[in-house]
Amino acid sequence: AFANLTLHVRRELCKVLVYAQVEKAQTVVMNDGERYDSWSVIIDGIVDDETLDGQLIRTLIVGQSFGCGPTLDQYCHTGIMKTRVDNCQFVVVAQNDYYAILNQGEKNIRKIEENDKIVMVKEIRMNEDEQNIPREIVIKATTEKLLDLLADELQLTNDPNYVQDFLLTHRTFVDNPTVITNKLLDYFDNHRNSASCEHIARVVLSWVNNHYNDFETNTKLYEFLEIFDDRLQNHELEHIRSWRHLINLACFTRASIRYITLTRSTRDDVLNFNILGGTDTLVNNGIFVSKVEKNTKAYEAGLRRGDQILSVNGQSFDYLTHVRALEVLRGTTHLSLTLKNNLMGLNDIVHPEKSPGRKKRHDMSFYEQEIRNRLNNLSPICSASMSPPATNNSSSIIMNSPSDSFTSDYSSS
Repeated sequence: AFANLTLHVRRELCKVLVYAQVEKAQTVVMNDGERYDSWSVIIDGIVDDETLDGQLIRTLIVGQSFGCGPTLDQYCHTGIMKTRVDNCQFVVVAQNDYYAILNQGEKNIRKIEENDKIVMVKEIRMNEDEQNIPREIVIKATTEKLLDLLADELQLTNDPNYVQDFLLTHRTFVDNPTVITNKLLDYFDNHRNSASCEHIARVVLSWVNNHYNDFETNTKLYEFLEIFDDRLQNHELEHIRSWRHLINLACFTRASIRYITLTRSTRDDVLNFNILGGTDTLVNNGIFVSKVEKNTKAYEAGLRRGDQILSVNGQSFDYLTHVRALEVLRGTTHLSLTLKNNLMGLNDIVHPEKSPGRKKRHDMSFYEQEIRNRLNNLSPICSASMSPPATNNSSSIIMNSPSDSFTSDYSSS
């Protein structure tokens, strides 16, 4: 009964609900010709609608509703409604309240059309935590429009939670996540203003920080991180480049330890990947994969640029020289590698002069706090007031009860 109502309408209905219980089975709930003065939802039990001679018309179960529609018109019940079981329970909303809430909900709905087709539905909501500031919240839209809103920094003004909601639910309406990454890259490349670029960086950081498993399990998404890392590194604005460090931090803190196995026919076969690092380097930050040849066994097994090699065949790689690490990798045809993505550590080796001063690499709490501080740095507030158009009231006339309960056309957000 509530599933097709918007969040605001459901909340308003819950404020005026009255609980009712019928203890005995075969108790008459509605007589033939009795006027509906409320809208009721069954929350426990079963009720039957019968004709005057006892023929079953319909059966209503938990979650279904009966009663008046969202109007002040008067409806009368047809037939006899009885409880089938003991202890049937209902929640009831008076007709005047139901009419006022449903019609106000309709006034708060705004439909956006393109080429005579509805592409987006918005609902005006009042946020009691922010002095009743009205916000236009998207409750339904095409996939294309949802992607447009994800890339548009102005969307956060009306719905500060839009990015988090999108990243949490996109798997239900986007089959291929590269559609999202392509949209973000295109927007970043074609909107060179600072606010737009910073917004895209914030979206990527939020995605990596909260849903890093998406990138670990999808090669194309991980390649997007490398491409976006390059975009940030070469951006002309320093404060945009600073997001690169935070995204790499998020990758490191969220990455899980992985295990892959590589085999070669002989020890003379090439590894198909390169490494950097070791105790003989300036940074001394471990051994890292700096390049993986595509369409090779190493690539197909899941080895990625930026992976830190923690151990090989049980031997720790934490304190090996670069030469010794190569000897271990080339010295056997069977490699069991323990890995963790750490593009940040690789960047420290490639560009030690650009490595920002920070805590030890294993100080995870420091990194996580740094990421949270940046993600929570902005909190857009909507200050524009919106007034929904007025509608005329319906006239009151007697008519037969509707056969189906009222449902709204819009899905809840």
